Amino acid sequence: LRGEALLGTFTASTPEALPTYEAYSAAHQGADRGGETLIIGAESFTSKSNPSTRLRSERDPAATVYDARYLRLNAIDGWSFRHGNDTVFFTVDVAESGLYHIGFNYRQNYLMQMPVFREITINGEIPFAEAAMVPFHFTNRFERTLLGDDEPFLFHLEAGTHEIGLRVVVEPYRNAYENILTMMDEITELSLEIKRLTGNTVDRYRTWRLVQFIPDIEDRLTRWIDALDVINSELEQYSRHHEPGELTNIRLARRQLETLRSDINNIPNRMLMLADGDASTAQLLGSTAQVLLENGLDLEAMFVTGEDRPPRSGTNVVFRTFESVRRFFLSFTAHDYAAGRADDDVIEIWANYPRQYVEIMQQMIDNEFTDQTGIRVRLALMPDESKLILANAADRAPDIALGVNHWIPYEFAIRGASLDLRQFSGYEDTVAQFAPGVMIPYAFEDGMFGLPLTQNFWVTFYRTDIFEALDLPVPDTWDDVVEILPELQRLGMNYFHPIAFHGGFKPFVATLPFLHQFGGSLYAEDGMSTVINSEANLEGIRLMTELFTLYNLPKQVPNFYNHFRFGTLPIGISDLATYLQLTIAAPEIAGKWDIALHPGVRQDDGSVRRYAASGAQSSMIMSTTQRPDDAWAFLEWWMSTTVQTDFALRLQTTYGTEFLWNTANLEAFAQLPLPPEHIEVILEQWNYAIEASRIPGAYMVEREISNAWNRIVFEDANPRITLDRAVRIANREILFRMEEFDYVLEGQVIRPYRVPTIETIHAWLKEHNDD
Repeated sequence: LRGEALLGTFTASTPEALPTYEAYSAAHQGADRGGETLIIGAESFTSKSNPSTRLRSERDPAATVYDARYLRLNAIDGWSFRHGNDTVFFTVDVAESGLYHIGFNYRQNYLMQMPVFREITINGEIPFAEAAMVPFHFTNRFERTLLGDDEPFLFHLEAGTHEIGLRVVVEPYRNAYENILTMMDEITELSLEIKRLTGNTVDRYRTWRLVQFIPDIEDRLTRWIDALDVINSELEQYSRHHEPGELTNIRLARRQLETLRSDINNIPNRMLMLADGDASTAQLLGSTAQVLLENGLDLEAMFVTGEDRPPRSGTNVVFRTFESVRRFFLSFTAHDYAAGRADDDVIEIWANYPRQYVEIMQQMIDNEFTDQTGIRVRLALMPDESKLILANAADRAPDIALGVNHWIPYEFAIRGASLDLRQFSGYEDTVAQFAPGVMIPYAFEDGMFGLPLTQNFWVTFYRTDIFEALDLPVPDTWDDVVEILPELQRLGMNYFHPIAFHGGFKPFVATLPFLHQFGGSLYAEDGMSTVINSEANLEGIRLMTELFTLYNLPKQVPNFYNHFRFGTLPIGISDLATYLQLTIAAPEIAGKWDIALHPGVRQDDGSVRRYAASGAQSSMIMSTTQRPDDAWAFLEWWMSTTVQTDFALRLQTTYGTEFLWNTANLEAFAQLPLPPEHIEVILEQWNYAIEASRIPGAYMVEREISNAWNRIVFEDANPRITLDRAVRIANREILFRMEEFDYVLEGQVIRPYRVPTIETIHAWLKEHNDD
């Protein structure tokens, strides 16, 4: 629970014992069978406990709601209906009293060959004990079934209106989940003990007497094996299958523990099998724990019937084939949100976002912006960012482009294809809502040609449990990082830097922080050359490379998220994507990780310079628009704090907490439903947000910094000589591009080029404040 809450009456009472189904049936033995069959589509549910529970579209002709041309929301999305205590309610009107079966058309392919469970309530009451935990067995296709398996339950319903509820229950898996988490913690603890003892030395010719130093190691392994046997047998009884697929990892983990127990003294040479490898025992158990509490269930319809079988679908193979062919031909017709020419009195906006986002955006625009201003807006799904240039050349460009990469507005500005936003009234007030450093890529000459929509963040992620066990401080500077590396590496762990994520090409987002943190810059003041070989930049690049050569940071890490979960990389720098993954898809380490500021360079006054990239997606007004003032009015409205906050909350309440809108509006971001301590860290880090200035040929500077890193790290090249070579190559390309855009003629500068910096942004805002 975060934020404020009002607590009214609190009551503690002893739970009432529920009757068995046998007793419930005996109490209604004289009742007649109901004589009607009711089919209620899942889209007709009346209420839900979790606002994130949502509908999805199933292109099934047998569904209660179906259309060959349009996508109809006709099924409950099981991924949004998977967490414990999530509940949905349906209302049914029964014409006559009697005994009825209740059934569902469902699909459950979330737990392989294992069931998920739901509690069934009628008018808020559980009718009998068996209804408190009804299994929905594994099936890859929608299956019509009555509750009760072989002998379907009969529920007594009086004539009238009834509310039937389904609540997600995870009690059958709760005990196994908690035992697995405890076992993972114990395995991690044993792994650290062994590494402290051996110094993380792997030598098959060296024999260790582990029992002498860890006397209870065999007892621990035996206890874990026995516990896995119990867990496997307890869970297997719920399944219709022998050795269900979802429990494969448990069986593999047990087998590996037996192998380790058979030769205990060789465990130091088999740490990949215990806790370190991608297929280690700890990781196998972690993968199992991750899915045990995610009990998804897709629902298409509910049945209430007096018959002893669920109602038939009413379709056959011929009809389904006909509908499939029909949909194929209809796919060639026009679709909603398709890009095309809008009416003259309508602003056309291409949005580079999924349909779910666009639908909410269009609804907000129609109900709020258009209603307040009278300006009509039509959103279209952007077919491809690269099509914007073609559309502009063909005079078919939209009025506004939303969600484009943050470097695209500059490329359009230098070609005269986007509008300078500084000309509009209220521009400075709008820009004041953003971090100044993220505005740099949109600056060109004396104008600003885009606005940030979303904003990334790069912060330190660290495992609190491991750092507490090792009594290590969270590093604040690069010197601090270097200090903790020996202890981490001695125990087979390490530190992650985003450079290791990228392959051969290292983009600015990974390399630029080192330059700016040491006070360097990319270009000369006139923009006609790069200065990446300056003393400040040389110092930053030397640290950037020595981290991987002298201090042995891993050079290739394709997936920091998994290494972080499993503890092999318990600390590193990462961004929003990792934050969402850890929040949503790593329940086994919930409460065992935290974030801190990006490491930086300590200055003489004691402060720490922490510059890091933060660019994400942006917006711009196309120069071909016939309604520039209306287009600016929309951008000004859309980026306001109220609208951004509303959109972020609507997105999460409609589609789930994983749909985090990382708005660039700082005030709106502060109101997102995130832990306050995390918001504080992110906002503090955004004080050091900075992006690379854009000039013609900037891509060659980015490429040459990457090439320099590769040469220094892999070929042991001299940093100064390597950077001097990089400067010569980059400068040739810069002058070539400058000549292309009429800044240089035959090697001579004919008009100045102003390189935008963060000081430029501050100066423009100061001019406005002074006025």
